[in-house]
Amino acid sequence: MLTPNYSRKYVGLGITRYHVGAVNDVRPMIIANDTLLLITYSEKGPERQEYEGYLALYNLSKKVWVYDRKPLWGERKVGILNGAVRVRGDKMYTITSNEILCHNWQTGERVWLKVLPSFAEIQGIFEDRYMVLYDSMSTLYCVDADTGQQIWKLANETLAYTSSYCADGILYYLSKGNLRAWDLKTTKLYWDIPSDTPDKLDGHFWVFVTGLPGKNGQKGRIFTRTGYHTYCFEAIK
Repeated sequence: MLTPNYSRKYVGLGITRYHVGAVNDVRPMIIANDTLLLITYSEKGPERQEYEGYLALYNLSKKVWVYDRKPLWGERKVGILNGAVRVRGDKMYTITSNEILCHNWQTGERVWLKVLPSFAEIQGIFEDRYMVLYDSMSTLYCVDADTGQQIWKLANETLAYTSSYCADGILYYLSKGNLRAWDLKTTKLYWDIPSDTPDKLDGHFWVFVTGLPGKNGQKGRIFTRTGYHTYCFEAIK
């Protein structure tokens, strides 16, 4: 369909002798009658393990670039893209190594940048404002998705499989084999529940936590599992 405008300055330093770059993520976006492709891609930097990242927007209906080669990196010159792009309204969120970046995807301009001490990932954006982040130094962060300003930080939260579920202002996730629940706004701890098989191999809670909202005034349900059983808990709200 199309090829990003790679500079081709450092060909042959990657996976193969002919390696130029790679597309990381493509998102179709509809504006009026036009189909746009939001593209993040990377290409080789001057060293073997270095990559440079770019953002581009292509109008597929008109076969023209709206913009191209908008730098993704923030303070760092090189890095790697961690995970998929998150899109929320006119904002898009990417992570390169330890930088979380927010861009206006319609213009390609950066809105904010947050630098964490180590490799990071986005847990999710909840209640249309609260972005929850996790880094490899076992720290959980919550920032304002519009501004990047930190709302709170929880240290020593070693997540067991970085799966989270949020409902009615409560964040549920797995940490150190337990099922935990925090108030998303106040960080009040509601749950720190161990499994009933903690001393067995694969006996702790792991793999996922998810849920279903309540109906007709009833509380919702929270689901998780160990290596032996699946569990359902009555949600806090």
